[in-house]
Amino acid sequence: MSDTAAGSDRHELVPGVSAYQLERIHRWVMIGAPGSAIAFTGNIWQTLQSDTGIRGQDIAPLGAVFAVSLLMVVVSSAALGLRAGAEASAGYTTRTSGDHNLDQVDPATGVVIRYAGSVVFTTPERSGDTPGTVSEAVGNGSSLDKTVRFVDLPSERRTRKIGRWGLAIFVTVAIIAIFGVPIDGPAVDFVDRLLLLQGLLALVAGAGVLIALVFMAATAFQRSKLRVAAAVRPESFVFLARRTPELIDALKAIGIDRPCLRLHFAVTLGPEGVELWSDRETDVPRVALHWSDISHVHPGRLTVSGLDQSFVALTLHIFQSVDGRPLDLPLPIFARRGMLYARTERANEVLGVCARYASVA
Repeated sequence: MSDTAAGSDRHELVPGVSAYQLERIHRWVMIGAPGSAIAFTGNIWQTLQSDTGIRGQDIAPLGAVFAVSLLMVVVSSAALGLRAGAEASAGYTTRTSGDHNLDQVDPATGVVIRYAGSVVFTTPERSGDTPGTVSEAVGNGSSLDKTVRFVDLPSERRTRKIGRWGLAIFVTVAIIAIFGVPIDGPAVDFVDRLLLLQGLLALVAGAGVLIALVFMAATAFQRSKLRVAAAVRPESFVFLARRTPELIDALKAIGIDRPCLRLHFAVTLGPEGVELWSDRETDVPRVALHWSDISHVHPGRLTVSGLDQSFVALTLHIFQSVDGRPLDLPLPIFARRGMLYARTERANEVLGVCARYASVA
C-alpha cells in the first residue's frame, strides 16, 4: 500500500479512519467506562440502603449501562488493533505511540513526520494551508518543529487540569453520597453518617501516611544513585534516567551488547561525555558516550511503559552517528527527587547542560 521507496517522505494511506483518530476515541472510551462503572456501583449501593432492596426492574437498566460501557471498550480496542495492524502491513503508522521501526505519517496527508528508527514523540501539526508538516530541526523529523527546548503541549496542560478537577469532583461526590438521602428509602441518622465519614477519613489518612513513608524511602534510594555518580564526577551534572527497550536496542547497535543498566540509573553530563552509571560505587561507568561521537541532542518525548501503564516522558534524545546515519539513544528524564518524570523546567535544565558540549537541534 505504500508508494514510497527508501528515503521518500510520503505513504499512500489505507482507506478508512486512521489509527491516530481511533486512538483518541479509545482514550475517551476508557475515561467514560470507569465513570459508568462507578455510577453503576453507586446506584446499587443506594438501592441496598432502601427498604425495598434490589429489584429486577432496578438491575436491568443499570446492568445495560454497564454492559454497553464494557462493549464500547471491547469494540474500540478491537477496531484500534485491526487498524493499527493494517497500517503496519502498509509500512507505516499514524499512532504517536506506534512501532518506532515504522515511519509515522500524518493521518490526513501521509507525509512522514517521524522516520523509522527514531523514537522522538511526534504529533501531527495543523497550521494554515499545511495539514501536515515535517520538521527540519533534526534529520529524523519532530513535531516540535524548530523549537530547541522542551515545551508544554496544550494536551498536557489540559490533562493536568482535568486531573485536578476530577479529584475535586470525586471528593465532592463522595461526601454527597455519604450525606445524601438514599433513593426510595428513609434517611440514615446524621450521626451515623458522620461516623462513617470519620472512619473513611481515618482510613484515607492512614493510607496517606503509609504511602508517604514508602515514597520517602524510595526517594532516598533514588537519590543515593545520584550521590554515587556525583562522588565520582563532582564537576558533572547528574540526573536520573529510565532504561527503555529503545535505549537497549540503540546501545546494542553501537556494540554494547550487555550494558547491565538498572531500570533507573544515573547519568552524568560533563567534559568526559554522557556517562551512564550503575548504583554501585565504582569509578567506571557502564556506558560512556563521548561528545566527539555525538552529532546532536534533541528535546523530545517518548512513550514509556511499565506496570501495564504508559506514560509520555520528556526525553533527551542523543543522536550518535553510526555508518553515516544518526542513531537515537533516548534518555527519559526524571525529576530531582527521582520518583516522577521531569516537567519542562527540569528537562530544560538538563538540555542546557548538554548545550555546553553539543549542538541542540
